[in-house]
Amino acid sequence: MKGIIFDMDGVLTDSSPIHDWAFRETLRPYGIVVDYRRIAGMRTRDAIAMLLAENDIHGVEPERLAAAKSEAALRRIREENPVVPGALDVVERLAAKFPIVLASSGSRESVDAFLELNCARPLFQAVLSGGDVNAAKPAPDIYLEAARRLGIFPRDCLVVEDSISGAQSATAAGAEVTMVTASLDSLRRLLDYAVTVADVPDAEVIRQFASGPRHREQWTAVIPAAGRGTRLGFDLPKILYPVAGRTILEWLARLLEPFCARVIVVASPEGAPVISRRLDQLLPGRSEVVVQAEPRGMADAIQAALPQLRTSHALIVWGDQAALKPESLDVCARLHENAAPLATVPTAMRDKPYIHLERDFSNRVTRVLQARERDSMPDRGESDCGVFFFRSIALRRLLAELHRNGAAIGSQTGELNFLPALPLAARLPGSLLTPRIMTEEESIGVNSRQDAEILAGVLVARGAGIAGA
Repeated sequence: MKGIIFDMDGVLTDSSPIHDWAFRETLRPYGIVVDYRRIAGMRTRDAIAMLLAENDIHGVEPERLAAAKSEAALRRIREENPVVPGALDVVERLAAKFPIVLASSGSRESVDAFLELNCARPLFQAVLSGGDVNAAKPAPDIYLEAARRLGIFPRDCLVVEDSISGAQSATAAGAEVTMVTASLDSLRRLLDYAVTVADVPDAEVIRQFASGPRHREQWTAVIPAAGRGTRLGFDLPKILYPVAGRTILEWLARLLEPFCARVIVVASPEGAPVISRRLDQLLPGRSEVVVQAEPRGMADAIQAALPQLRTSHALIVWGDQAALKPESLDVCARLHENAAPLATVPTAMRDKPYIHLERDFSNRVTRVLQARERDSMPDRGESDCGVFFFRSIALRRLLAELHRNGAAIGSQTGELNFLPALPLAARLPGSLLTPRIMTEEESIGVNSRQDAEILAGVLVARGAGIAGA
């Protein structure tokens, strides 16, 4: 197999009830009873023409009814966005290994709505709708064209379908077919074709994948740094606070420079000019500052950086995490590139954690507890270290999903939190890797002068451990 072709309706979207409703509402005035199972996968105009002929109804233009049906369905699709939760996680995992095409009998408008609502367009090497071919399913045209767009023979393609007419179309084209339903349990079978490692990889797995290549040009660092230095008694942005002879910004720039082609710092409106001047000195031509207009939380800060994120991967690091070790970043970046999860989040066990990852019996992250949101915290827990490795497409999709379902809004702070994205990324085995490789000192943040003194002690003790410091 050299490429994968996905149908949309009934595969990636649970849209059958919407299309069933739209057909019934459109054809009800003509006394036509619709059995949607018969016409699923057919082009709308062809299905309506067939039903009109079967019911001996003449003098009615199928094109006009098809347009009315499509308009009604599109309105509901935009309102409900019936994407199968986690379906695009499957597509993205496969896209790390194979070229992917979307080939739908639906209208271009409904296909475009699906792609735009779910930030999914970059996942597909090509996108076909019913209007792109002369003959609709069960004719082989759409899958022959999809294979041509991939530049491979149909026999080297796997087609993912849900309908009989779609399967007939793919078989007639000479492609292999697998049938699924619009559910994550059904779609997850496709992960047999993807690289999958345990959510908590052991030392041997980490060594195996971390020995692979790392491509600096594919990485952009995003540093949310809109925080003020108020609690430090500092009148500049916190990221400019001096620690062990350098500002936190300088420590971070030195740390990230070997790993990322670009660095984006997200700053407050008043902090942006001074941070920009300092950043230009540290990383000339390879950095920029974007503004978070209001202090609405980390998810909002990261969202502000997305228009400037143009690389395949994003390394997100909080603006006070200067205690991270370069060797830890190197291991995680290599593991992330070569094991191809959606996200990699290194963790550390610590007493009285500020953050704790809750897991189920299979070690999947199901919830993130936060002391700042007054969650009940364990005495000892598993914490992130303020650094996150994401595929950029996944980051955009998951943030959009957080906004849609409201899961990002903190129950106490009312801020848009970023950490609820982790359970979304963990819906499938191997999609969120959490290597337990960090030391407790790497999780040190700076929220007080005492924290700054502890961080200074760590950095001084490392001596020349960071770029000649």
